Amino acid sequence: MKKKFLALFLGICILFSCASTAFASETEAELYKIYDDDMLFEQEKDAVFAGKAPAGSTVSAELFGADGRSIASGEAVADESGIFSVSFVAPKGGFEEYTVILKCNGNEFDFLERVVFGELWLAGGQSNMELELQNANDGQELIKTHNDPLLRSFYVPKVPHLSEEFIRNERQHSCWKLCQPGEIKEVSAVAYFFALKVRREQNVPVGIIG
Repeated sequence: MKKKFLALFLGICILFSCASTAFASETEAELYKIYDDDMLFEQEKDAVFAGKAPAGSTVSAELFGADGRSIASGEAVADESGIFSVSFVAPKGGFEEYTVILKCNGNEFDFLERVVFGELWLAGGQSNMELELQNANDGQELIKTHNDPLLRSFYVPKVPHLSEEFIRNERQHSCWKLCQPGEIKEVSAVAYFFALKVRREQNVPVGIIG
């Protein structure tokens, strides 16, 4: 398990999301599918938002606090192929939930709710790393009872990239899940217990991309 760097995160966004055919038409802008409500971003790093928009269009992202105040914003121009990547510096991790509004040429095209900032980790591998919580000792009980909405996970289905099965599964599972009863059965058991440790030691939200 490695700490996820910005470049790796953006790479996963593009790799995972391209399979879903989530590309905008010539008149639309759209985020890649890894971006969703309840998302967690790495604290005090560039929070990057990527997707497709008409070539040459101006895309902006603005972060709002729970009281509606503007916290941070960024702006970028979609390249010739229609890909954009816009960012702002994330605030320090904490328990406040934020809203992010995305605009293309001044027109809102998406918004994310209940976004938090904290520790974000990428978990991957075979054998012990691949074992899901639902199959671990006491896993079923933890799935039923553990309730911590500031521990969040994003599950990438274990099917071949770009296959029809991948696209079907991605559409069904592509969302950020809170650690609430019944919601985290597919997360890596090792990643889950690691995230618990980080939550307790650092007292900030923790996210896992599995």
